[in-house]
Amino acid sequence: MIRLTPLFIIWLALAVAPPALAAEAHDWQLVELTGRVEEFYFNHNWRAYYWRDDFALRLREEKTGRAWQVISREPTPWCDLRLGTTYTGLKVDWSGTSGSAAGRQRPLVRVVGVKAIDRTPQDFYGWKLDPDSTVTAFIVWVDADGSGQMKEWFINNWFHTWGKEADVAILKHYADKERPYDVYGHFGGIAAPFSRKSQAIVDAARPKGAYIYHALVRSTKGNPVGYELEVIHLLGRDPATKEYGILHGGPGTLVKLDGSPPPEAAKPR
Repeated sequence: MIRLTPLFIIWLALAVAPPALAAEAHDWQLVELTGRVEEFYFNHNWRAYYWRDDFALRLREEKTGRAWQVISREPTPWCDLRLGTTYTGLKVDWSGTSGSAAGRQRPLVRVVGVKAIDRTPQDFYGWKLDPDSTVTAFIVWVDADGSGQMKEWFINNWFHTWGKEADVAILKHYADKERPYDVYGHFGGIAAPFSRKSQAIVDAARPKGAYIYHALVRSTKGNPVGYELEVIHLLGRDPATKEYGILHGGPGTLVKLDGSPPPEAAKPR
């Protein structure tokens, strides 16, 4: 089990609260956009006890010519673990300055996300955003080399409720794929139920304090949703010891937070 400092406990309460503290229900629209990037922004910053990455891009939709502001979901910290988001490492020239002069243009991207500011709190570095023209990205594909082949650049891994239709519609984009399409969330915070085998694992772990799943989405004909969850890990807090930890699965495949503070964070205040 993981022993937490008071700072960790405060941030757990704010960032990944148990179901009793879950956010309000939403009815946001899932959207899929394809278009050219007109502006790109990236921020790598220190947030109290870990490094996080966020991006924003202005996308001009191909079909309509409409301009959209696309923003990232923030990373989800839990103890010393990062429960998403995932940047695949795909190299992209967002400026459109590489290559021959005749072929220079900003990259074509495809985005799936919700038309909303899906962040806690609902703010993106103090920017003034119009929720009706803002999409919080779940997956971003990029034609990085101009070949017409879209490849994943960014994937959101933390699931919660976005809306009845959106909660089901997003599952097809994650179904029957391996990492980095693995998902995390609170029990009950995703439209897909657990498979029969995984439900037995969950039932055994609940009394031990489990309340967060880490799973893969699988297609099935065994329920009305058409998808189910295959558990990889279960995380939670032991009710007896009050310690947070991994209650099912090996720790080796989980992603650690980058918790090495910058020099200024270590200075006395």
